[in-house]
Amino acid sequence: MTNDAAAATEHRAYPGFRWMRRWLFRLDPEVAHDRIVRLLNLVFQLPPLTWLLSIVFARRQPQLKQEYLNLNFPTPIGLAAGFDKNGQLVRGLHALGFGFCEVGTVTLRPQSGNPQPRLWRLAEEGALINNMGFNNDGAAVIAARLAKIKQHPIPIGVNIGKNRDTPLIEAAAEYKEVLKIVYSVGDYFVVNVSSPNTPQLRELQKPNYLRELLGGLVEQGKRLALQQNSPVKPILVKLAPELDEAELKAVVAILREEGVSGVIACNTLKHTQGGTSGRPLLPYTVKMVQRLRQLLGGDFLIIAVGGILSPADVWQLFRAGANLVQVYTGLVYRGPRLPVEIQRFLLNQLRQVDAPTLQEYLSMLR
Repeated sequence: MTNDAAAATEHRAYPGFRWMRRWLFRLDPEVAHDRIVRLLNLVFQLPPLTWLLSIVFARRQPQLKQEYLNLNFPTPIGLAAGFDKNGQLVRGLHALGFGFCEVGTVTLRPQSGNPQPRLWRLAEEGALINNMGFNNDGAAVIAARLAKIKQHPIPIGVNIGKNRDTPLIEAAAEYKEVLKIVYSVGDYFVVNVSSPNTPQLRELQKPNYLRELLGGLVEQGKRLALQQNSPVKPILVKLAPELDEAELKAVVAILREEGVSGVIACNTLKHTQGGTSGRPLLPYTVKMVQRLRQLLGGDFLIIAVGGILSPADVWQLFRAGANLVQVYTGLVYRGPRLPVEIQRFLLNQLRQVDAPTLQEYLSMLR
């Protein structure tokens, strides 16, 4: 099989989704996404339908269960930030086979995002370009929505950022305010300093900003946990794929110094129209995960995201050093069976390497 043919196979829709993808791809990408979110929101409000979905998609396998940061992940596959920006779907995502999900990016004030059109498909490449610009309902509305979910079937992460018009000098204070609003409704939190679609946001990855930002958030988390009589919750950072070696080493040093719990690698590739996700991002993700594992050692939590369109991609990222993975663009091209197919593939790989569980196998690799 040629490289082009292999790539086409990797982002071909799974059976059962092909007809729906043909219909969805006739729509504007953002319109299609909004319709899928509305449909899932409706389904997840009907427990019998959610239960039926779980029969089809949520085949829990004890060999794939993992525990990190005092959180239980029933599968190692998470839904990446950007799909469920406003926390409308978290009650039912476990029924699609996800082991965790991430809401957001959430900002202090509601904002509409960048002008439309702001989402494009690159179908031949298995990619998307987005220039969404943190469109969301705002921290207070999203926190109130999440507060209605009394028990979390899977860990819920809340990805936080700054409003477009907030100056960098005020960013640290604004992130702390967002964390304060959402702290009681999330299981972990992700500091987004790497989206290419908010002007100057990536400047926050530079040491002079990043140290103040992360130090303040870690201390804020400790205070909030004490006030709410809860355990201190993990804070992670999501990084850009284009960081060079010197920049990555500087970031890693700050992660260690400030007591951050984990890292997500990585955000979208900067593009003239926004940020590229999907197949073109995978080599960057693999390289960053490998380097982060080398720099951070075996015990630090690394979540890999970016470019996953096939189960084999997940195995490659686990062998590179990831503990968990997240998907988004892969769902657009391959459909909701992707998490199930990933689980099947992982179970087969564990049998081949004679490992009893995924977590034990990953521990051996470190």
